[in-house]
Amino acid sequence: MILVPDPHDRDGELTLVVALDAARAFADPGAVVEDARRWSRYVGVVDNDVEAVAAFLADHGVENDFALGDRDKWRAMADIKAAANTPRYVFVGASPEDRRLAKHVGWEFLTSNEAAEKAGWTLSGPAEAGRNGDRGDGSDAGVLDRLRRSLWPF
Repeated sequence: MILVPDPHDRDGELTLVVALDAARAFADPGAVVEDARRWSRYVGVVDNDVEAVAAFLADHGVENDFALGDRDKWRAMADIKAAANTPRYVFVGASPEDRRLAKHVGWEFLTSNEAAEKAGWTLSGPAEAGRNGDRGDGSDAGVLDRLRRSLWPF
């Protein structure tokens, strides 16, 4: 089973999953997860690199409500939905691929910007937002900003 037994027996009506790159966009990912646990039954972070997820969670003192094993995020998302018994499933992503994934497995999709706005979470600065400078909104602004800085560093 992919769900880890919940010691707090949360009864929220939402399963919330955050893509690793989207989680990196938050100024305090640990606080985001703790806040989300107040109104969600299950909360976690997924990525194709499960070791990177484990390191990120350890760095921020957060535990996943999901045992990812060696699943990529496509398989993890499908398995989480099958195992979690909640009326809503929301995926916070950072790329067009994340949006496609959410649509394919039947989850609602929000960018990290949208999630932050709705929940009152703080985003980190643009340079720290994602692995590739992604702003978390699925745009290419991070790539364009880096290119602009490399061509015009003043």
